[in-house]
Amino acid sequence: MQATHASTKHALQNTSEQSATEKLRILELFVASFTHEVKNQIGAIHSACKFLDRPDKQTLYANIVREGIDDAYRLIENMLSTVKVNAGTLNITLQNEPFCFVNWLPAFLLPFQANPLFPTRIEADCCIGLDGLIITADKVKLGQILLNLLINAQKHAYRNTSINIKCNGDGKYVIIQTSNKGHTIPAEQLSKLFTPYFMLTNGHAGNGLGLHISKTYIEAMGGTITAKSANELTTFMIKIPIRPISNK
Repeated sequence: MQATHASTKHALQNTSEQSATEKLRILELFVASFTHEVKNQIGAIHSACKFLDRPDKQTLYANIVREGIDDAYRLIENMLSTVKVNAGTLNITLQNEPFCFVNWLPAFLLPFQANPLFPTRIEADCCIGLDGLIITADKVKLGQILLNLLINAQKHAYRNTSINIKCNGDGKYVIIQTSNKGHTIPAEQLSKLFTPYFMLTNGHAGNGLGLHISKTYIEAMGGTITAKSANELTTFMIKIPIRPISNK
């Protein structure tokens, strides 16, 4: 009887320790994700600051800095209010708002297209058949998703090539594809791209969180993200509901 009691006590202790370890892992992931996203925003601001002493471009880059600071503030506020660590899990809530997608996307891309320190050209064949489309979504999180995809594409694109963005819709979802020419991602690595802290074995810097964060947000929105890579062309495709899905 004493042996059974000791065994049960030991099992409960192990369960408690595992639960505490899992909660710490989730908390670590939240802190790392928060830091990753803020660092992305600060990096864009820092790049633009380097050109503020050019009289011919001062207004342009001052506006980029100003918008970058506003974006960083909105991102911090959004993450702190919508991403919570609770009972060992990350709980994501959405701050949905209606907005015109075809107006929002070019404005979002402009700072990257205008920034000479963003080394890869962005060519956008956007909004095919989406004229005037109003979607209801978390605009800040959608911006984080696209920023992570752009940074990922830029890191892995060949020099003197472009990142290509295509958008269309199927009546229920907005479909966004980002493509870049670069080394083909092996199939065994492709399946792990959205795993936290996973990094491709090609020497590029990074912490393996951007794609995981994007997938987490997309799924919270009721959407999907997939990746394919063949013949030195890598494409990510995301599908975001035009209207929120009620059971998500």
